[in-house]
Amino acid sequence: MTGSTDLTHVECEDYQELLSAYLDGEADPGAVRQLDMHLDECLACRNWLDRAARVTRLARLNLAEPWPDISEAVVKRLYSTN
Repeated sequence: MTGSTDLTHVECEDYQELLSAYLDGEADPGAVRQLDMHLDECLACRNWLDRAARVTRLARLNLAEPWPDISEAVVKRLYSTN
């Protein structure tokens, strides 16, 4: 659903693609109004948005697992092959 902001004849799957972009802060502002109107009438998309927002929040709130610093080994390897 790239380019066009005319959402008069789209399926819920297309709205869910836009909702995903909205959650990522990438939604086209011209489509957000029609998206809001669709959400007012579509329980399935509201539920989808709630679940996706929850997953997004959890992904942003969870700390990354500790990972060993391998930068020195990478640099050594880069310079040892030249």
